[in-house]
Amino acid sequence: MADNLKVTISKLEARKVQSGIRKTLAADAGSAFADICHYVDEIIAKSAKQKLLISLYNAIGAEFDLTELAAALRAKNVELCMPVVVEIGGPLIFREWQQDSEMVEDLFHILSPSDANQQVQPDIVFVPLLAFDRKGYRLGYGGGFYDRTLAQLGDQIVSIGVGFAGQEMHKVPTGAFDNAVNYILTEKEFIEIGN
Repeated sequence: MADNLKVTISKLEARKVQSGIRKTLAADAGSAFADICHYVDEIIAKSAKQKLLISLYNAIGAEFDLTELAAALRAKNVELCMPVVVEIGGPLIFREWQQDSEMVEDLFHILSPSDANQQVQPDIVFVPLLAFDRKGYRLGYGGGFYDRTLAQLGDQIVSIGVGFAGQEMHKVPTGAFDNAVNYILTEKEFIEIGN
C-alpha cells in the first residue's frame, strides 16, 4: 500500500510539473504540428493491413494538435476514427470520424463523433500525453482510460504516444495498471520502444 501511495504522490507532482512544461511547449510550437507529418509513411508502415483505420484524438488544452496529421493521413487514403468516453472507469470506444461527421460532447465534454457514426476497432491508436520516457510509459491525466483500453486491445492494435520532444522524462512514475505504448512520436523523432 505504501508503494502505491508513493507512486500516486509522485504522479501528482509529475503531472503538475509536466502540465506547465507542455503549456510552454504548445505556446511555442512553431512548425511542430506540421513536422510530425514527415513520419506519415513510417506510421502507415506499422500495420500490415491494406485498409488502415487510425484513431486520432481531438486535442484539448495544450495537447499536441493532430489536425495537420489528420490531413496528411487522409491524403494517403487512411480512414480515421476517434475515441469516445462512454463510461467512467471503463475503456474507450472508437467511432468513425470524417470531416463532416456529427460531433457531440462526451462525458468529459470533449467533442467526439456522435453515435450516428459507426463504432469501430482501429489498427493504430494515437495516445495524448503529459510526459513520456524511452520505455514507452506515458503520464496521462490520471483517469486511466487509455491504459484500460490498451490492456483490453493488447496486441490487436499498435499504440503511439504523441507529444513534444520536450515532454520526455528520464523515467515516468508508473503503477501496476500502466501500459506502455509501442511507439513515441514527437516533432523530432519516431521512437520504436525496445530499440
